[in-house]
Amino acid sequence: MPSGPASALLIAVAAGVGVVGAQVPALPPVALLALGQLGTHAVLSALTEGHPHTSGSMFVAHLVAVAGCAMLMVAASRLFGACSTAIHAVTLRLGGVRVPASLVPTRTTGPLVWGRAPPAISRRGPPVTG
Repeated sequence: MPSGPASALLIAVAAGVGVVGAQVPALPPVALLALGQLGTHAVLSALTEGHPHTSGSMFVAHLVAVAGCAMLMVAASRLFGACSTAIHAVTLRLGGVRVPASLVPTRTTGPLVWGRAPPAISRRGPPVTG
């Protein structure tokens, strides 16, 4: 498990991939996933011991990770679409969400703010004499 500088660099790689994805929306998500895999592999190879630099099994593992994450992203997108469609249909059937024209408090909060504290809660300060 990475710690210290490796963790900071992994977070930087994730943020960098997020920034690239936000700035270049035409870039396919699979390319972003592969870029993230490449960046995290480079960080782990440089800063941790026992992380093989290049091997066939490591390359296959990264390909499987990219493909698996891409499939999860597609599934999440479809699930989001189905849920939002269902919520939209329900709100239309119920007549939509009614929002009041103005939000006015029904009670004043003055007694809660300026009133005397309950006996169990003491006020700070010196005791009152007299």
